[in-house]
Formats: sequence, structure tokens, C-alpha cells
Amino acid sequence: MTLVTRAAVIPVPAQRIWPILSHLDSYADWESGYDSSEYTSDQHEGIGTTRRVGLKSPMGIRHATHVVTRWDEGRAIAWAARDSNFPFLATAEQTVTLEPNGESTHVENQVAYALRYGALGRVVDRIMFERVVRGAAEGFLASLAARAKT
Repeated sequence: MTLVTRAAVIPVPAQRIWPILSHLDSYADWESGYDSSEYTSDQHEGIGTTRRVGLKSPMGIRHATHVVTRWDEGRAIAWAARDSNFPFLATAEQTVTLEPNGESTHVENQVAYALRYGALGRVVDRIMFERVVRGAAEGFLASLAARAKT
């Protein structure tokens, strides 16, 4: 399992950031790595909510179903990828946490993933995949900050 963690302080209160994170169908409107995001469950909040996403990658648009695995209202959200067509990807989960600090918010974006194919997957991870995930994690935070400031 590889763990990529990136963090940023966004000069906006957490109560302005949470609505952006919790509307899972609007990510394509603000997150540069998303091509599409739409609910696939009648439920739109809380653990068990699902959505289908199109994610931009060096290999073109890749698709996955995300299942919400954590929902701490106003503080944290996590989703696990299911039915992904990313080559090599076995599992992935992204967790975003908010720590209010007055008029600012410390936001941590953590992506945990594992690749298939044993030693070959580890080589692909070292050569390319981890770098791509780091860039995507940083891009997510930059996009979130830009959206929160508007």
C-alpha cells in the first residue's frame, strides 16, 4: 500500500469548505482532475453514498465508482474507488480532513492505494504512478482552495 499525503492551509473558514466537499456531484465544476461526477445512489450524503466519476489521467479519461466510507459532518469525508478502469490499480481510497483554525482551515488530502501485479506494480509505482498521484493530490488542494475563495 502506498500512502500519499498533501496538506494546505486555505484562508477560508471550514464551514465554507465543507459544502464544496460534500456536494459530490459538483466536483467536475471545480476540481481540475475531474471530467465528470454524478450520483449513482438515491442517497447524496453520508456513508454508503455512491457516485460515478470520470478522472483525467495521462492515459486519458478513466472511470471509477466511488463509495463514501467516512462522513464526519463538517470535518472529514472519504471515498473508496470501485470498478475502476485504471490499469494496475487494485484499491484506492481518498480521505479529506478539515481542521478549523479561526478564519483559515488546515486541509489534509490523503490517498492510499495499492497496485496489482506484484513486483511489476511496485516498479510502475516508483517510476510513474506515485508521482501522478502526488500531482493529483496537490491539484485537488489547489482546486479546492480556488473554489473556496470564490
